[in-house]
Amino acid sequence: QKISVVPPFVLLVNKLVFNYVTKIRTAFKQCCRVVFRSSAGDKIFHFLSLANEASSTLAYLSEMADINAIEPVRIMLWAVPRSASTVFTKFMSFVDNVEVWQEPYVISHLFKSGWLSQRPELLSLSKQLYELYPEGKRGNLRPGETFTYESTKVGLERGAKDPNTKFIFVKDMAFTIHGHYEFMPQQVPIKHVFLIRHPHRYLTSNRAHMLRLLGKPADAPYDVTDDFFMKTEADEMFELWKHVRENVDPKAPVIDSDQYLKAPEKILPKLFAEIGIPWKDSYLSWNASDDIVFKWTSGFEHILFDKITQGQIFNKALTSGKFHSVEKPIPKRDELHPDILHIVDHYMPGYVEMSKHLL
Repeated sequence: QKISVVPPFVLLVNKLVFNYVTKIRTAFKQCCRVVFRSSAGDKIFHFLSLANEASSTLAYLSEMADINAIEPVRIMLWAVPRSASTVFTKFMSFVDNVEVWQEPYVISHLFKSGWLSQRPELLSLSKQLYELYPEGKRGNLRPGETFTYESTKVGLERGAKDPNTKFIFVKDMAFTIHGHYEFMPQQVPIKHVFLIRHPHRYLTSNRAHMLRLLGKPADAPYDVTDDFFMKTEADEMFELWKHVRENVDPKAPVIDSDQYLKAPEKILPKLFAEIGIPWKDSYLSWNASDDIVFKWTSGFEHILFDKITQGQIFNKALTSGKFHSVEKPIPKRDELHPDILHIVDHYMPGYVEMSKHLL
């Protein structure tokens, strides 16, 4: 079933039309006053000046319409860690006329913060990757150090590599853009989407994930200072959502990870209608090969660590061919590990508020 949607550029053009028609109407009223109050020479001069202003306005409006008619829409998916955002990225990779960016701001943050340089074991893995995947085998993947906040913004504003691209999909973590809102794409068609997950579930998962990544046993104490995802005084997702609602889109869609995994055939067509992508039921299954990653714009090491770490980060998502719901119930508070309780309490109010606005 096809869903009729209004592309974002049409909404922008409609707004421009309203603004500039109002301007032309004002100019015409001024012209009428001039005709009745001025001498003949002044009447002609003022009339031509106002007509020229109206003509320039219409030309500008036409130019803006042409630009937005061909400019790909940037779809920014902001997520929390361990929220099934990578499998969502793979799903989006098979949507018609799409270009995919995977966590460019995460990579920028990793290098800017010095987190990687402080972990020689990860740098050693990086060296092995360069030996396994020489220059000609990396596709669109490039060295992580080439990603900066500035270059990511410029790249996303520059447009698509393929002239047939209609959508540029960008998946990233909300915490990476906190304090750096000026580096989000601007002056281009853009839609923001927020992917949330219950803190009990994603923080439990993230604890286990970080201990694996750092080579520690599952029962080791979890020190939040070792986790650059979490050591903050802000609720980055909640703050970003409020910023977008107040400054960009008051109705930016919010989806819950567990809900969309349980019923993708219900949630995702609604989401596509909101962000202006025509829906196809065939999108709900895709090629399970992980070779799709070489078409992504992302960091070489960031994506391919799984190749030599037995799937610690992305492997399950990258080898998926469809969505799988989570069967386990959300852990209750008394089932959580004590060393994450304070983090859970930190993020819970924002999650509760955003949950009131689910698609």
